[in-house]
Amino acid sequence: MDLERLLQQALPKPYGPRPAFEGIDLLRVLWLLGEQPFGRQRLSACLGIGEGSMRNLLSLLSRSKLVRVSKAGCELTAEGKRLLASLRKRVSWSGEVPASLLTFNLPAFGLVLSRAVPFVRKGLEERDAAIREGALGATVLVVKQKKLFFPGTKETVEAALQETLLSLLKANDSDVLLLSYAPAKALAERGAWAAALHLLR
Repeated sequence: MDLERLLQQALPKPYGPRPAFEGIDLLRVLWLLGEQPFGRQRLSACLGIGEGSMRNLLSLLSRSKLVRVSKAGCELTAEGKRLLASLRKRVSWSGEVPASLLTFNLPAFGLVLSRAVPFVRKGLEERDAAIREGALGATVLVVKQKKLFFPGTKETVEAALQETLLSLLKANDSDVLLLSYAPAKALAERGAWAAALHLLR
């Protein structure tokens, strides 16, 4: 099992019911279980999806031998850990980011995608993907020569903010920074992963 095959499981089929979850939910479950085991109810709350959808998602991951479900909770199998390691080679950092002018002074959630600069155009596709998941928007930045640029331009981020972000995120040249913002943290986080998914496929 690789990331591409896993994500295909969440794509709508030509016939039959739509999947009860999305590709970002698969990625976020792997990411969360990489930190510690979780109970199903807690996973459902963290992801912001219903318990029925959570059961379907875990059933898929269990059949794919990526997750082990027991009374003690859910945890990654050896194969799940291998797939997570593959994901972490592409998503090198995730976490909350202080509100700033880049996020219209709203709480933000950020992801750093390693060496993803060649796949970014102007950042509009990533912004739109975040909005479809309930975020108010997303700012996409690329790292070049140890500076943050808006993609497709020579415009850089204000120096003090740039220094703050680079020290927090520890991003390297050719990395892409996604900042998704929304009034609620859960929506900002979903938006960031949706924007990332656009670049991971």
